[in-house]
Amino acid sequence: MSGTRRALARILICAFLGVFGAVALSGPARAATDCETMTPTDINCDFLSDWAVGIPNASSGRGLVEWRLGNEADPGFGTVTAASLGFAASAAGDRFGASVLITDVTGDNYADLLIGAPGYQGAGAVYVAYGSPTGIRTGVGGRILPPAEALTTAPRFGEAMGLLQDTTGQAIVVGAPGWDGAKTDAGAVFWANLGEAGSLGVWSQFNQGAEAETGDAFGAPLAVRGTTVMVGTPLENIGSKTDAGQVTVIRMVHGANWSPGWSRYLNQDSPGAPGSTKAGDRFGAAIDLGPQSMFVVGIPYEDIGSDTNTGAVQRFTMSDTGTPTWLLRLHQDSAGVPGQGEDGDHWGAAVATGYNWWDEKPMLFVGAPGENIGSAADAGAVTYLTGSTTVTGRGLEQGDELGGKAEKGDQVGARLAIFLDDGEEDSIDGVVIGAPGEAIGSVAGAGLVIVDEGLVSVNFEAYPALGGPIAGQRFGDVPGRSR
Repeated sequence: MSGTRRALARILICAFLGVFGAVALSGPARAATDCETMTPTDINCDFLSDWAVGIPNASSGRGLVEWRLGNEADPGFGTVTAASLGFAASAAGDRFGASVLITDVTGDNYADLLIGAPGYQGAGAVYVAYGSPTGIRTGVGGRILPPAEALTTAPRFGEAMGLLQDTTGQAIVVGAPGWDGAKTDAGAVFWANLGEAGSLGVWSQFNQGAEAETGDAFGAPLAVRGTTVMVGTPLENIGSKTDAGQVTVIRMVHGANWSPGWSRYLNQDSPGAPGSTKAGDRFGAAIDLGPQSMFVVGIPYEDIGSDTNTGAVQRFTMSDTGTPTWLLRLHQDSAGVPGQGEDGDHWGAAVATGYNWWDEKPMLFVGAPGENIGSAADAGAVTYLTGSTTVTGRGLEQGDELGGKAEKGDQVGARLAIFLDDGEEDSIDGVVIGAPGEAIGSVAGAGLVIVDEGLVSVNFEAYPALGGPIAGQRFGDVPGRSR
């Protein structure tokens, strides 16, 4: 990296942090050694994808994040806390690690970690942990505090995050589902450009003409890809149908600053949408933005035939002007989908989209944490699907491809996250599968993550928390997202 680019990286991160108000940097924002190219989630510039998991329940809700390098020959790993980044130690209830985004915010080609702590001082914060040749750096980090517009009672700033980007710049998007506005916990999202001072923006359902209601919690879940933001509001009431759910799609425009070009809110009663809105469906409980402009929405409480809370997934695309094209509505009884829908499967409680560059096919992972495996209730499972207009796939469960033993309450598939590969023709995006209910020995609810760096080899590895099993910690509830 040239000296000019190094200086630009420092300017960008400082300006970026300053947009939201307080800045707390105790050192340079760049890595110690230059990295000319990168894999999107490569923390240490060894051209391999790395991953991270947040544990917001650790230490009475103080929280921490674990990171691991995806190098089997030299597997680096470590933990991140507010204190390890040079800040005061987290307080109980800060929930450091409630969201984790793996991306490069300094421009030095080392992937960094953006870490949400939505309970910090009752308002929330986002921390920045910098990548380096040896992994995540210690003793130096950034912190983004919410703007004045977010300082309502417990806005939970940092509960979700995403990164806007085009060829001319980037912006951080932060969900604050506890933001009040005119209604308690109506929720909002905030954004700020990297390196463009004064570029703060805020968006809520009040902006788009939708009915913002108490408890909608707009802002989490949140998915961002390119210039598109999608926000799920699974607790949204549609007419008299409580918790029916909907999603909002916002197309951002990067001019002098980022600003919304248009927004659309969609639910199962939208024109042309398959299915119909029913109370308790929670459309939008899980969302992701995939390759080829694919929007994916989980509906984990959808009834299928006479089966209740079986779950479904809706896919659609959006035109440049905001017109949706409704594609497949999938469930476990759909053609090409393995398994069979049953009461309480909650298929669609988690969704993650990636791309198989080897076969040039989009990939979709769907979690069903309520799936019974034999006599093990709520052991959980994951469905892996490929294809666009039609799908084929296979089921992934413990005792089979995922290894280990399916046990009651494991909740495999409760959370999913893709970590992006390099986009070469022989590569496949990897996946992190959370099993937060997994018991480790006699320690209940300690949690587990199951990781695969590419489904060509089907090489799933299971990882417990580095610090050992702790009851109720639910390791795997927050796998780091790469977008």
